[in-house]
Amino acid sequence: MKTVRRSLRRGDRSGVWCIVLGRGEDDRKVREWLETAAPVAGFIGFTVDRTTFWDPLVDWQTKKITPDATVVEIARRYRAFVELIEKTSTLRKTTA
Repeated sequence: MKTVRRSLRRGDRSGVWCIVLGRGEDDRKVREWLETAAPVAGFIGFTVDRTTFWDPLVDWQTKKITPDATVVEIARRYRAFVELIEKTSTLRKTTA
């Protein structure tokens, strides 16, 4: 991750930051990527993608859960990723 950040900031690109893209991977893999990235200076967040909302939407569409439960589950997944980042993020430590 540090190598990626150094590459992005070569030359006059000191304002370049990194985010993690879930790429539709499962929750476990995205957590692994976030845990790796969060402590690295230059990492600022993640995208909200299929990892966060796909399964709850499929469950809602197939009537396994209610619309309200769908919203709650998507929010729970999103918040879990945020908490993981907050736990180890250098950005939080340097701006607090």
